[in-house]
Amino acid sequence: MPQVLGRIRTLWWLPALLAIAVAYRTSTGFGLLADARFLVVENRLLDGVQHLWGNLTHDYFWSSSGNHIPYWRPLTKASWLLEVQLWGRNPPGFHLVQLAWLLLGALGVTGLARTLGATRLWAALAGLLFGLHPAVVEPACLVMARSDVVAATGAIWTLLAWQQWRLRGDKTWLLLHLLALMVALGSKESSVALAPVLTLWAWWTRPTEPRLAWLRTVTPVWFLCIVYGLLRTLCLGSHAGAPLVLSPLRVLVGAGVYLQALWPLAFQTGVRNLTLAEAAAPPTWVPALVLLMAFALLGLWLLRTRRFGALALWLWIAASLAPVLLVEQLNVPGVEGKFPLANRWLLQAVAATAVLLALLASALRQPRWAHTLAGIVGLWALATVAIAPSLHEAYASETAMLSLEDHAFLATPERFRTLEDRCRAGTRALLRATGSFDPFAYVPAECRNRPDDLYNLVAALLGQHRIADARRLLTDLLAHPPLDRRFAAPLRLMAAQIFLESGQPQRALRLLREAERLGVRDPEVHQLLQKLQVYMASPAGQPTPVPPSPQ
Repeated sequence: MPQVLGRIRTLWWLPALLAIAVAYRTSTGFGLLADARFLVVENRLLDGVQHLWGNLTHDYFWSSSGNHIPYWRPLTKASWLLEVQLWGRNPPGFHLVQLAWLLLGALGVTGLARTLGATRLWAALAGLLFGLHPAVVEPACLVMARSDVVAATGAIWTLLAWQQWRLRGDKTWLLLHLLALMVALGSKESSVALAPVLTLWAWWTRPTEPRLAWLRTVTPVWFLCIVYGLLRTLCLGSHAGAPLVLSPLRVLVGAGVYLQALWPLAFQTGVRNLTLAEAAAPPTWVPALVLLMAFALLGLWLLRTRRFGALALWLWIAASLAPVLLVEQLNVPGVEGKFPLANRWLLQAVAATAVLLALLASALRQPRWAHTLAGIVGLWALATVAIAPSLHEAYASETAMLSLEDHAFLATPERFRTLEDRCRAGTRALLRATGSFDPFAYVPAECRNRPDDLYNLVAALLGQHRIADARRLLTDLLAHPPLDRRFAAPLRLMAAQIFLESGQPQRALRLLREAERLGVRDPEVHQLLQKLQVYMASPAGQPTPVPPSPQ
């Protein structure tokens, strides 16, 4: 019996992982949404292992859509290609892999907290604070955010293995440290921020003799980061640049929003894109300034009290947020005239915060206070697991995700809403409309010259079988298509249907072949091909329109 109890005690970390797994149990039923549509579902460059080298040596958006982006994330691209070979494009497999990476990250948070001195109880609670944090919902439920999840997990294990290697001198931990760093770098460029974090951590805790011995512990990190930078430049060429721009307002307000979102025991983060006018308003930047000053004071206190492990976590929070506050172009759609902010960019900061809180709670001199706080965290975790399905439901489908934009729109005071906000609100109402309705009533006139809104208006007209109106607007849309090519294939599929209905089968056939080449999946193409053959065989035929996918 004592042996059994002893073995059970060695699994003290397991309940936290099980709670996270239960919370995300419904995510395996979600679809491949947003960017995952053109990156995975419609990407013919994932169809076979012959495309592996191309996926490793091209940018992140490299796909049959023709899209480009100045990001290089070879591990994510290789992983998706392998997963397509294993289970096709069935969403459950992709979401299970996503969940596995999240659980591995939560385990790493637990291990890092324990390594830095947290009690077993608070180390386990750190895993819960990370895995159940509301900022984690978006990246964990969206396959398109695979890079964020894997980069965070790689970063967590990079720090954990590095500290274990320094403490034990075991080369196994060194190998794990280097492997984890390669995982992080291969998933997201911002992982290079780990190099200065580890360097300062090593310097703060350097031994007195020999004087430069601490440099050996960070030499491998810098070597891999330099090699990564050279390979990235070689693969991306002229597209490798990511200009940094220091905008004091953006840094201040963005940092304030993110620091507020890091606060534990919440069910929503409140993170949303901020218009420039709203960011400049005192009710926005004054609280942000207060939070930023409090964060700076925390860092000074940790430095003064020589809590170097906790100070390294503080630095990790700042370093992980710096890229998304300084990089000029983050290539996010729908942020015209705004500062882009997203929950998925918070993942590493959430991990660092969870460990930092566990260290501070473990250092409390009054055990009853620590136990009381632990009880509060436990109750929050139970509540989060219980309501998780409703919290995650917004990421179940393209239609469900419209509610996220609605929420952000309503949270933005009317005086700060941009033209893009109003146009996208009208388009969302259009996409939700059912039955008999007039599509023009939903999209304001000033929005109809915007390619994205025009796309959805033409799609709605096609669905209403108003072919003449759709054909008239399609001319402008094809002449000035959306600059973002993620919907290039659906646009051609929709145009093929309209030309087919307009009695232009040859033009429809050409566009249909283009849509097929760009990645439209076979069932949709075959359906239209059959209708095209029927139409050409019997010119009087009137094929039924196929509603295109919403943008």
